[in-house]
Amino acid sequence: MISTTFATKTYKNFINNEWVNASSGNTIESINPADKEPVGYVQSSTEDDLNKAVAAAHKAKRDWRRLGQSARGQILYKTANILEENLDEIAETMTREMGKTLPEAKGETARGVAILRYYAGEGMRKDGDVIPSSDKDALMFTKRTP
Repeated sequence: MISTTFATKTYKNFINNEWVNASSGNTIESINPADKEPVGYVQSSTEDDLNKAVAAAHKAKRDWRRLGQSARGQILYKTANILEENLDEIAETMTREMGKTLPEAKGETARGVAILRYYAGEGMRKDGDVIPSSDKDALMFTKRTP
């Protein structure tokens, strides 16, 4: 059964590790397609907001690459655990926002948890291969990087 105790919230953009309002100062109402009730308000983002988010993502990607494989895996495991701990609330929100059935929303969220855990495990697997060389003094190898 879906909870009816949701408070209408205003959601911010997550840019450069911070929750921020859109530079326009405006929001857009998100409506539940089933009962036409407001789910919440999302930011009415501008091209400037997009550019800031993209620049922050490029910086985060560089920082992510500097982490070791194991550290990246641990972050993905932690993310999977947080998602799993909040599975019911996430599924209910998906149902209210998109009109998706609750079992389908729970399954989709659980699949996200499974995918995160799968890729978290990649942090402990080998990250490349040694390739035979025709030069006896050369060592050739591949190394996967994010």
